[in-house]
Amino acid sequence: MPTWVFWLATISVALLGIGLISFATVFDFYGHQVPRELTRAFGEALVVASFIASTVDQYIKHGLVSDLYKYIAGYGLPREIQDKIGELTKTAIIRRDFAQNYLLEHHSAGKIKLTIEGSYRIANCSNRAKEHTPHLDFEKHEDPILDYFRCDSADSSAVEVKKGNESLSEKQGGVLSVSLRKKKFQPEKKNISYSVSFRYSRIVDLKDSDILSFAFPTIGVVLSVRRPSDISFDAGKATVETENRWEFAGLFLENQHIHARWSPRDSATPSISGT
Repeated sequence: MPTWVFWLATISVALLGIGLISFATVFDFYGHQVPRELTRAFGEALVVASFIASTVDQYIKHGLVSDLYKYIAGYGLPREIQDKIGELTKTAIIRRDFAQNYLLEHHSAGKIKLTIEGSYRIANCSNRAKEHTPHLDFEKHEDPILDYFRCDSADSSAVEVKKGNESLSEKQGGVLSVSLRKKKFQPEKKNISYSVSFRYSRIVDLKDSDILSFAFPTIGVVLSVRRPSDISFDAGKATVETENRWEFAGLFLENQHIHARWSPRDSATPSISGT
């Protein structure tokens, strides 16, 4: 039920209850005390019900149930796992359909230019708008070159584009970051799509790797690669693997990752392969 419908119904019930109490107080029902007292009692019951719905019921739904669920679902498990279950029940912002493409090109002796292009959808699983700040982090020592980081949506207030390294700011620990402004994401059931996409590049060794670490719960990941034929590439064990493509079904939790690796083959003629 949409939040506004719940509050409209709750307030209407409260007003009806107050009206019945007032009616029973003002009119004497021509000496018929039983109907008068029943009307007053019914009005009081409606007022109490609306109060419970707006306070206690909301706590039970959004607080107590979530707290109890971690113990029910995680019965017999260590507290740390129960706490993680409880944390997941409160998740609102997730990512869906994460797609990332790697383009490997020979650059100079012993070096490769790596271009990464990706996209994902931000989904708000709650019943109300939630604030969220999309961001993308890099290791400073990798000298990344940012092409763009953007959000596209039918919701014009969410549309934004950041381009170039002038958009990067340095955080603690030698981390560079680009962030879009804080946005209000509408509930997923409103069918408003929020698509975030990015592209950046860096120079890497012939034998190197990239770690795709997930900052938020992510459902559905596809990795693909275009590479010279003298370079091998592997993204680990996936749900579905085809040539130059790895599809991971299911859920990745925060801080879980995929480790992609590449290295030179023994002998081959350099040419672009893949899709």
